[in-house]
Amino acid sequence: MQDQRLTVSYVVEQIEKIAAQTDHLYAAINALKEMENSSVPGDMSGHAKAEALAEIVKSRETTNQQLLSVYTTMLHLAMNIDPN
Repeated sequence: MQDQRLTVSYVVEQIEKIAAQTDHLYAAINALKEMENSSVPGDMSGHAKAEALAEIVKSRETTNQQLLSVYTTMLHLAMNIDPN
């Protein structure tokens, strides 16, 4: 039985939602702006925080890529296109 939500419109809507989800990027950028620079030689805490924020953004973008791949497959199914 086919899920009634599996339509081209539904899949495109989900893809558009992913494209619009940029809050995590702005939050990371703002957090980087707010970080204080340490005047202590050798203090790597700022660097570690920046790398942690970068990893958060990278992980989120990887998740988005995977979701887009799933939705692409769903779109092919909804349009009766062989995904291979």
